[in-house]
Amino acid sequence: MPWPWPWLLVGLVEQSAAEHGALCPDTRASVPPSSILEEQLWREVDNLLERTYDWRYSGAWARAGETPFVRKTNEESLLFCLTQGGPQRYFVWGYCIGLAEDQVVKDAQARVVGPNETLQAHTYGEVTSNGVRQLVQFLGLTHAGEPAAFLDLGGGVGKMVLQTYLEVPRVTRSLAVELHPTRAKRGKEALETMIRFGELQELRQKSLQSALLSSSTQASVALAQLRHQRRRDVQLLEADMFEVDVSEFTHIYLASLTWGAPMIRRVSQKLHSEARSARVVAALSRLEGLDGFVEEEFNLQTSWTTRSATGSRLFVYTRSGS
Repeated sequence: MPWPWPWLLVGLVEQSAAEHGALCPDTRASVPPSSILEEQLWREVDNLLERTYDWRYSGAWARAGETPFVRKTNEESLLFCLTQGGPQRYFVWGYCIGLAEDQVVKDAQARVVGPNETLQAHTYGEVTSNGVRQLVQFLGLTHAGEPAAFLDLGGGVGKMVLQTYLEVPRVTRSLAVELHPTRAKRGKEALETMIRFGELQELRQKSLQSALLSSSTQASVALAQLRHQRRRDVQLLEADMFEVDVSEFTHIYLASLTWGAPMIRRVSQKLHSEARSARVVAALSRLEGLDGFVEEEFNLQTSWTTRSATGSRLFVYTRSGS
């Protein structure tokens, strides 16, 4: 079946979002920084991520014969995928994904679905940089508190964990887990590039210093972090999330939009039994069986809802008493 035109896809997303809740805050509005220093830091982080990922995902890999992973406008992407990839690639709001690599993810899904259940077609989008700042607020990471460990299950190319680590002093460890080999590889190489040129360390230092100079609620955590930074603080891991130890993480995000009911049930069970340190869990799908957690619903800006005021539905689970 041919793909609908991009404006039809976006229109359907906007219609669904409008039906969901017309009174929700406009997710297109930028999250306001708490200080001039934080505003400057955010601009530098945005520039670093855009520069690193745009450079790495444009000509170099395409010339090497690998599947291009290029952000384009909706119309350009559809034309690009039809002319360059034909039916061998999916089109999803600016990303082309090879079917052979997509099968890796579907095989993982097949291990947890029942015989009569349909596999979800795996697609790729991401939370925007503004959406990450919204998520950080929904997770309560901007509040004063103990050091936090952030985990992104289905982390893609790792932009969310990098941004969270660079912008949130309270986050002392940030880990992305991604099963898809190409996304994991490209995320790791982007991280290594930032480390090699000293950009990751420089912006993390600025973030911690900004928290101190602006008398942030996270100043005490920032001071401790300035003294004890480690290479292990931010990582991108290629792995099956069901085989990853999640017991240390306090704040967990699940990129679960396309996982399907069997995957959701199993990951909910894993978190319930293993995520002993978790204070807040957020997901793009409603989870099941998280006893002792209180559910709230928010709206989040994502790459496929940038034109929508209400964005994507986000389910946030906070442990009672946290």
